Amino acid sequence: MNRLLLIVLFITLAISAAAQSKPASAEGMPRAPRSRTITGRIIDQNNAPLEDATVVALPAGLTGMQQNAMTAAKIRPTSTDEQGRFTLDNLPSGSYILYADLAGYIALPDDNEGREQKYYRPGDTASIRMVKGGVITGTVTTMTGEPVINIKVNTIRLRDLKGRAAAQTSFDLQREFRTDDRGVYRIYGLLPGTYVILAGGRSIIPILTGAYDSDAPTFHPSSTRDTAAELIVHSGEEMAGVDIRYRDYAGHAVSGTVSSTGGTTTNPAMNIGVVTLSDVATQAFMGMAMAMLSQGGQGFQFDGVADGDYFVAATVADASAGSTPRRITVKGGDVTGVELAITPYASIAGRVVLESAPTAERKADCQPRRAAAVEETILLARAADRASEPSAKAFSLLPFPADSVPNNKGEFKIGHLDAGRHRVVIRFPSEDWYARSLKLPPLPPATEARDAALGGITLKAGEQLQGLTVTLAEGAAALRGRVIPATEGVRLPERLRLHLVPAEKEAVDNLLRYYEAELRGDSFELLNLAPGRYFVIARRAAEDDASDDSPRPVAWETEARKRLRQRAEAAEVVVELRPCQRVVDYTFKYAPAAKKKAEGGPQ
Repeated sequence: MNRLLLIVLFITLAISAAAQSKPASAEGMPRAPRSRTITGRIIDQNNAPLEDATVVALPAGLTGMQQNAMTAAKIRPTSTDEQGRFTLDNLPSGSYILYADLAGYIALPDDNEGREQKYYRPGDTASIRMVKGGVITGTVTTMTGEPVINIKVNTIRLRDLKGRAAAQTSFDLQREFRTDDRGVYRIYGLLPGTYVILAGGRSIIPILTGAYDSDAPTFHPSSTRDTAAELIVHSGEEMAGVDIRYRDYAGHAVSGTVSSTGGTTTNPAMNIGVVTLSDVATQAFMGMAMAMLSQGGQGFQFDGVADGDYFVAATVADASAGSTPRRITVKGGDVTGVELAITPYASIAGRVVLESAPTAERKADCQPRRAAAVEETILLARAADRASEPSAKAFSLLPFPADSVPNNKGEFKIGHLDAGRHRVVIRFPSEDWYARSLKLPPLPPATEARDAALGGITLKAGEQLQGLTVTLAEGAAALRGRVIPATEGVRLPERLRLHLVPAEKEAVDNLLRYYEAELRGDSFELLNLAPGRYFVIARRAAEDDASDDSPRPVAWETEARKRLRQRAEAAEVVVELRPCQRVVDYTFKYAPAAKKKAEGGPQ
C-alpha cells in the first residue's frame, strides 16, 4: 500500500491548498442523466483474475487544486472480488486516472509505456493487467566480509526493455529497502528494465536518519556509479546473489539557499520549499531536503553525495512555483553557495465550448455514442520547443500529471508552465468530438481573434494568460486499420508513424487538421478527426523520438510540416471522412518513398 499512501498524502496537500478557494459553481451546462460508475477487471499475464487488489480513481486535474479539491475529498478505494472485478460508484462527472495496487505486482507496461496517460470516464469499463514484479536480492558486506545491517539499498531504473530512457517519478521514493541482521536485502515489485543497485547514503525522505547518511553510495558490485554493473530485470524474475561489497567512503555536502520571489501565503503547507538532488544522466532522485520559504532565503544541505554531475532544483509543495534547476559537479569536495530562487509558474486560462450538432441535421450514423460533459475534457500544455536542460517540474514530487479539467461552465486553467512557447493538447470527452478552433482575443488594433494552434502560445515567466477559447465540435470521424509492406516479404521499419495531412488547400495551415499515430505492431488508431479530405502517409519517427516520453508531432515544426505535406501530396493517397464516420478496416501499403509510391484505401 506504499504507493496508494503516497497518493493520499498528495491529495491531502491538494485539499489543504484549496481550502480557501471558492468551489466551482453547481450551475452549468445542462446534460442528460449519466452513469456515475467505472467498472473493470484486473487480471494477470495469463488472464487469470487477481483478487483483493486495491483500485482507486483519482480525478484528473488534481494539480489544478481549486476545481477538484472537493472531488478529491470524496475519493474512496475499492477492492477486486474473486473474479478480479471492481466497481467504483458515485463518481461525479469528470475524467479519472485509475491506480491499482497489489503487493508484489505491477501494472504491465504496454508498447506505449510512459507516452500518454490513460483516462477513464464514468460509464467506461477498464481492463488492467498486472504481473509479478521483478526481484533483486543479495547481501551487503564490509570489505572484510562482515554483514552491513540496516543500510538503505535502492535501485535506479535506467531504461525500459526497449532501450528507452526510463522516466523517474515520485513513486521512486518508495523504492527504498534495508538490509536485515544478516546484511541481506530483497527488493521486489520492480518494473521490467535495466537497473543499477546502490547501498548507503542518506534516505531520500529527509526526516529519516541512519548510520550511513554521510557515506557516498556504493554501487553493485563494489564501485562508483561510473563502473556500476547493469542488471536486466524481467517481470516475475528473481535475480539472486546481487551482492555489494560496501566501500565505506565519506561523501560530500551540497548546500545553498532557497528563496521565494512570489512572497508567502497563509497556508503553511504551501510555504515549504522541496529541494531535490537528481542525477544528470538518469534524472533519478538522489536526495530531498526541505526549507521554509522566505524572501531572504533559507538554507538546505545534502550529505553523502558522491562525485558526479547533478541537478539541484526547488519547488513549492503544490508544485505551482519552482526554481531554474542548477547543474553542479561534485568532484573531490563539498559544493556550497547554490542559490535557488522560486518564482511562480505561468498559466493559461480560458473556456471550453462544446458545439453540439443541431438535432434537425443529425443523421442516423451521427447519434452520439454517449452523453458528453464538458468537465470530461482534459487540457494540457506542452513545450513547443525542445529544451536543452529540464525544468524544475521534471523534479516535482507530485504523482499526478500537470493536466487541467474544466468546471461545469467550461472554465479552465492550465498551470505549472515555464516561460517559453507552448501548445495546448486536448483529450476529448468521447470519440464524438473534434477540435474546431483554439482562439485568443485580438491584440489591438487588430479585431480578429488570434489562432493559438498555428504558432502556439508564448508565455513570459509567471504570466497569467487569459481568454483562450477552445471550441470542440460534435461529429468527429475515426480511422482504424493496418499498415502492411507494399512488397511481400519485406518487414516494416521500427518507429513507424501514420500521418493524416489535410488535402484542402485552405487547410494547409490549420494545425488542428494534422494527425499522427504510432503503430502498435502493424495496427493504428486515429480518433477525434475533423471531417474532410486527407492525404495519408507513413514515415519513420526521428531518432531522438525513440527515447522521448512523448514525441512532438511533426506538424508543430514549420519546415518539417512543409516536407511532410510535399511527400503526402506526391504520394497521392487520399481518404475522405464524413461526419461521424468510423472506418475500422483501412489498409495502408507502405514502401520507402525513394523506392515506390505508397498506396492505401479501404479494404
